[in-house]
Amino acid sequence: MNNFYSTKLSEIAEVFPGQSPNSESFLDKRETNSIPFLQGSNNFGNLYPQVRKFTSKITRLSKQGDVLISVRAPVGDINIANEDICIGRGLAAIRAFDGNNKFLYYALKYNIDNITKVGSGTKFSGIDKDVINEIQLIIPREKKDRIKVASLLFALDSKIEINNQINTEL
Repeated sequence: MNNFYSTKLSEIAEVFPGQSPNSESFLDKRETNSIPFLQGSNNFGNLYPQVRKFTSKITRLSKQGDVLISVRAPVGDINIANEDICIGRGLAAIRAFDGNNKFLYYALKYNIDNITKVGSGTKFSGIDKDVINEIQLIIPREKKDRIKVASLLFALDSKIEINNQINTEL
């Protein structure tokens, strides 16, 4: 009995490519009617991004919990949106159909080599929605197994995140 199967990302999740707002809407601090903005993965942390820019114009919204993936050099960096974030052209948001974005995060992280290999371009490496949708993932057949995997790995990563915060404060 085979407990795993191979599937395309498009079978288990939806991809939302980023779209950058006009630079006139960029802000260095959060203001009324502004939202965090990420153009690429340069502010990605271990698990969550560290937002340093904001925008007054929302062009493409990533919802809290979405998996964020860098689609331009460097291709394949992955984080989880810890709040609603406006995403620019260097990112895409991925949302699992079954709501288990944490498992999706780890499935993508495990297959990072496959993702980075598909990046192509003459000036810099990049992938688009169609390429992301074709990414092959090997996942457990049973939803309960996917939930267990995500819970265990997320608990470990959350502890690492807390320890890193403590180290920074010390």
